[in-house]
Amino acid sequence: MNKRLNRAFTLTELLVVVSIIALLIAILLPALSSARKSAYDLSCKSSIRQWTIAWFAYATDHDEQPVQSWHHTDEIQPTGEHWYIYIRDYMNNGETLVLACPTAGEPLSTSSNSRGTASRNWFPSAADHFGATEDHIGGYGYNNWWSESNNTRNKPQHIKTISDAAEPTDIPVFFDCTWADVGWVLEADPIPPPGDREDPEASGVGGWIKRVSMNRHGGDTVNLSMADGSTVSSAVDDLLGFAWHNDWDESLVSNR
Repeated sequence: MNKRLNRAFTLTELLVVVSIIALLIAILLPALSSARKSAYDLSCKSSIRQWTIAWFAYATDHDEQPVQSWHHTDEIQPTGEHWYIYIRDYMNNGETLVLACPTAGEPLSTSSNSRGTASRNWFPSAADHFGATEDHIGGYGYNNWWSESNNTRNKPQHIKTISDAAEPTDIPVFFDCTWADVGWVLEADPIPPPGDREDPEASGVGGWIKRVSMNRHGGDTVNLSMADGSTVSSAVDDLLGFAWHNDWDESLVSNR
């Protein structure tokens, strides 16, 4: 009659197995992390591109006039609605907003205005933004030089219609941003130093370009869409290399 011998692993053998597993984890985790970041980056670019397509569709229905960044809904109280409310119906997903950047996390607050950072999305409070709800959490902003061309801020730099764009391949439309719009970027705007790019709004630096100057996608890069429908990734230090308005003079840029 054969006897079956039950032989246990020795301590040395167990340690060898554990070491091999630990080595495999150490090899695979960076690759998985890199793949996840790449997937988030692609998803971000896809969202920005969807908004840009909707932006084009809106302009087509409005004599080529781009959507305004801010629409006042109350002449007495300073409440209103941002651009995304007016072009959301042109999105493929209808009522569902694709405003949040997948690389960024939850906003600091959903009960009051909350500016975004490299690692957090922004949120507009219902008190200031008519009908704002938690699906209004966002990570993207709009170039104000495309809008508000009929009010007191009307300047030659404003781009009144899509066909008026001097350099459509070089004029940003939507991008990673700490708020729903970037403001009016000028050539002399200072770019925050690398140490302030997690929360550029708190950097104390003036100008508007700081709202885009984040290290959101690693390597101090952000994603942008252009007026020709393309999407690009850009290093923060190169942001003023784009023509943010229609009268852009690169010789006036002091940050390059």
